Amino acid sequence: MDIKKIIEKINPKNNKAVFLAAAIFVFIIILTTVLVNISAGRKKDYAPVVYEKPDSKKDFIFQFKPDSDDLKIPPDYLKNPAFTWRPFRITPDKWEKEEIDRFWKDPADVIIEVYSDENKKAIQNILEDVP
Repeated sequence: MDIKKIIEKINPKNNKAVFLAAAIFVFIIILTTVLVNISAGRKKDYAPVVYEKPDSKKDFIFQFKPDSDDLKIPPDYLKNPAFTWRPFRITPDKWEKEEIDRFWKDPADVIIEVYSDENKKAIQNILEDVP
């Protein structure tokens, strides 16, 4: 069928037919949505859950009933702990220049070193791909 013939059948002058068709279409969509939601919401029948009572000799944890005294923190644990560690060395109040030079690294130098290594690896990867 040609599109022009279909358009001619749906004449804008005949607004009742277009309105009725649109109303039926919307009604079908709403009805379908409602039915799908109702059927999805139904509970499925599952197999019954079987609960086995634990053996009293085997599972003694069920016999334990805590008392309020069992839940309190003992007073020994509330005190400040006695530290048993000793420092490896005594930290000086003032550092000597030799000690500073021995351990100090300038962050800018570290960053430059890391970036230069990354750049060298990137250049090697690029040159490996060159035929």
